[in-house]
Amino acid sequence: MAVRAKESSIGSARSGVKPSHNAVTSLSNYGKLIACRAWKGNKMKTTLATLLLAISLTAPAADLSIALGGDVTSMDPHFHNLTPNNNVCQHVFDTLVMKDAGGGIKPGLAESWRVVDDLTWEFKLRKGVRFHDGSNFTAADVVFSLDRIPLVPNSPSPFTTYSKQVTEKIVVDPWTVRLRSAVPYPRCRTT
Repeated sequence: MAVRAKESSIGSARSGVKPSHNAVTSLSNYGKLIACRAWKGNKMKTTLATLLLAISLTAPAADLSIALGGDVTSMDPHFHNLTPNNNVCQHVFDTLVMKDAGGGIKPGLAESWRVVDDLTWEFKLRKGVRFHDGSNFTAADVVFSLDRIPLVPNSPSPFTTYSKQVTEKIVVDPWTVRLRSAVPYPRCRTT
């Protein structure tokens, strides 16, 4: 399956990278994914629109200040593995798996995962996830994003530390991807 390669406004001015809107996903919190969940039903849209209108009519404009331990150097989720960047990206990009409050693993864009054999993990992707342009998130997008990580130019701290163990990416169907490693890699689902 070919991955759409439309230009996106997301990128890094420092790296000069303008990834495809489908270009950014990986295994977990370190490789982020641009994906917006589709609103379901007109009731949600109507309720949200009413709420936003009510807030805008009653609340005066105000500044929002956010304190960070350091400067954000890039919003490209694969450019620089830096805590401030990762913290901000967590609020913008989705991941295959996430961590719960206790540090355990919970589903993200992958609704389930399993070990196929000592070298292979299989991820079943959540259906109904869409990008900002309305296109579906599929297994091909996961593969594209993993392939993109080592290609980000001038990365001062690349995410290849977390993805280089994955030696093969297999699209089983649009909602299933298998990741193989050369040696057993139990952290595949969490890195």
